[in-house]
Amino acid sequence: MIGTSARQRRIPWPCLTPRQLAAQLSHDLANAPQDTRIAVLFGREDRGLTNDELRRCNLHVSVPTNPEYGVLNVASAVQLISYELRLALLGMTLTCRNPVPAVRLCRYRKCSGMSRRLPMKRYRAFWITWKR
Repeated sequence: MIGTSARQRRIPWPCLTPRQLAAQLSHDLANAPQDTRIAVLFGREDRGLTNDELRRCNLHVSVPTNPEYGVLNVASAVQLISYELRLALLGMTLTCRNPVPAVRLCRYRKCSGMSRRLPMKRYRAFWITWKR
C-alpha cells in the first residue's frame, strides 16, 4: 500500500516523487506474480492522512510543489500519480494522435502587444523565460 502526503512529518519516512514511485513499482512488479495488486491511499481533502494511516503503508509518495503553497487537492494528486503510474507500468511513451506541423514561436516583444489586446476577463497570458 502506498500512502500520499503533502505535509512533512517529524517521523523520518523516506518519501518518493510520483515518477520515482512509478519507476520503483515498475521494477518491483517485473518479477511479481501476475495477480499482484497495489493500492494508493489518498487522505481527506482538508487534512490528508494521519500518521497512523501512513505507518500502515509500505511506501510514501508526495508531489513536489511550490514551497509557498505546498498542497494539491485530492483530484489533482490522484491525476498526477495515476498518470505517472500508467506511463511506467504500461511502458508507454507519449505520442500525439494528431501531430501539428512545427510552428515558429513568437518573440516576447512581438507577442506581448497581442496579449494586451486580449480581453483579460477571458484569457490570462503568462511568459516563461526559456534558457538554452
